[in-house]
Amino acid sequence: MSQFALGQEVPLLVQQAASRKLQIDELTVSLICDTETKEVRGGKTRYNTAEYSSKTISLLKKRAVQPHELLSAAWTLTVPVDQQPSTPPSSKDYPQFHWQLEVHTHIHQSPDYRAKFPILIHRTA
Repeated sequence: MSQFALGQEVPLLVQQAASRKLQIDELTVSLICDTETKEVRGGKTRYNTAEYSSKTISLLKKRAVQPHELLSAAWTLTVPVDQQPSTPPSSKDYPQFHWQLEVHTHIHQSPDYRAKFPILIHRTA
């Protein structure tokens, strides 16, 4: 799993190979932090996950893609310095913070493509 520091600038490259002719309405990349909480009531435990913070940027809009063409877009991501770092995977404490990058391609008259990539965010040194 990739690791980054709060405040770090990270160059990203998104690439997708097209298997057929497509019209891309929009390709976005999001940096998302979810928080997971634990609530114990009356002997029952309930876990809730909610979006804590997110930032989405549009990398491509209205682009025709030919079969076997490699769709490519670059972006420099800055991890917000004022957010919570990831909760260590071994931690059992709550709340927990989980970061991910999400690629979302809106394809005209076809199902969207979504991929999520978990990442670890740590405090600056």
